[in-house]
Amino acid sequence: MNVYDFDDTILEGDTERYFWAWIFKNYPQIQSYHSEYLFYMTLQNMGLITRDDSRPHAYAFLKEFNDIDSIVEKFWDEHEHFIKKWYLETQRDDDVIISASPEFLLIPICRRLGIKHLIASHMDKNTGKLPDKFNYAGQKVIRFREVFGSVEPDCFFSDSESDRFMAQISKKAIKVIGNELVAWQV
Repeated sequence: MNVYDFDDTILEGDTERYFWAWIFKNYPQIQSYHSEYLFYMTLQNMGLITRDDSRPHAYAFLKEFNDIDSIVEKFWDEHEHFIKKWYLETQRDDDVIISASPEFLLIPICRRLGIKHLIASHMDKNTGKLPDKFNYAGQKVIRFREVFGSVEPDCFFSDSESDRFMAQISKKAIKVIGNELVAWQV
């Protein structure tokens, strides 16, 4: 099996950034949450709080929607074209996506692409609360092991140095730089 990070790896850009920009633009009734989002993301970017701490606040607007699933489908209608061509040309049936992005945001695009295995951050799509740790850095290995046990991925693809832990448990690792695929020595 090949395992892929999602954001900036097979997607040109970052799902969460796209989603936040899109939802604040298209749903003016949640504008009051924009300053809360900016405040907590700034604290995270300054290293004052963790992703685990910032995300429930950054997604607090979710409680304003009755059917977030249909909204996420509309989001992907406009953003699916950001999937990188090289991935679409090399995709395999047993591919695994492992991502820090919230699972509820990635389920629709994985379904559209025919990806059967998704390991992403668990988040209550109605409140933005995290029932467990954000699926980032070393947490990805923990979550991968929970699902696949001691399986060693044939190849792991990522754009991010924070994914070196997944790269270390894989037979081969590829660093994705834009659309360029480069051997990754970890």
